[in-house]
Amino acid sequence: MNDINKIETLYELSKYDEVIKKCIEDLYKQDSDKETLYHYLIASLLNQKEDETALKFCLSAKKDFPLNSNFIYFHSKISLINKQMKDAIKYINEALKIEPNNSKYHYHFCQIYIEQKKYVDAKKAIDKALELDSSNLDYHLANALILYMLDGEKVAREIVDEVLCKNPNHEYALYLKQGLFTSKLKDRKSILKGLLSKNPFDKDYQGDMKFIKFYYRYIPILMLLIIGLSFLVHSNRRGFGFLENWIILLFFIVGMVGSHDWRFNVPFIIVLLIINTYYTNIPDGLEITDIFPILFLGILQTWVFYTMYYILRGAIRNTKEKLKGKT
Repeated sequence: MNDINKIETLYELSKYDEVIKKCIEDLYKQDSDKETLYHYLIASLLNQKEDETALKFCLSAKKDFPLNSNFIYFHSKISLINKQMKDAIKYINEALKIEPNNSKYHYHFCQIYIEQKKYVDAKKAIDKALELDSSNLDYHLANALILYMLDGEKVAREIVDEVLCKNPNHEYALYLKQGLFTSKLKDRKSILKGLLSKNPFDKDYQGDMKFIKFYYRYIPILMLLIIGLSFLVHSNRRGFGFLENWIILLFFIVGMVGSHDWRFNVPFIIVLLIINTYYTNIPDGLEITDIFPILFLGILQTWVFYTMYYILRGAIRNTKEKLKGKT
């Protein structure tokens, strides 16, 4: 096995430290394939998030091979990582002038537009990339993300599911599924466990898993405390009457947080029924049939509050996206 083949094998195995070491050793040898060595060296440095070192070698590669569009593309990629959008666009345009039918460059243009929240432009760029290479699953997932941001959630979900049918272990597809299309925390936790087994040091995966663990640890405690406080208030209405409205508000705030897992909402529905019972001033001679309207009222009130919450949450999310798009 020659040196280049060895480097290619190491790169495919994601042994980026060894690739970097080997490329630097061979780069300045006589008769070495500097163009290929630069490629694997810069790509490995980017995978290791060593952006400054990657830029240094990228500039050297551009100087030695000015017509190699791949090094110009790398320069654009580094600019995007550093949030230098004008430079990122400038260099990818230069790369496209040399290779206008390179699907990877159109995909990168799409990523720049996504970062800028320009989803209509991103859609045009990813459509071009898919036109040139429809077999690349990453392109389909980028298309799914853009469609989701353009309110095409149903189609986006279908694309992600189709990708997972072709490759059940596709890391980014699993991440999108648990992040955008899986509302049940138990399912999200299961997907994240699989992702962390592949990439245990990924900060996004770790952050999502920490939230789920925090949620299951503290939300039940918070709910029990508020339920206990509610009984205290309603059993001493004369002493704590002024707290009643605040307690009801707390019920619904924590109930909304608890909506990630329906099991946490059951105690709140029960407490809500008890509250409605208190407010109806039921006479002593209450018949069992008289309870049904109270139960119905409690369920209806819960449904109304939940519906209002989800409508408001959707409106807030859409407003945030619009504001981000203007910045």
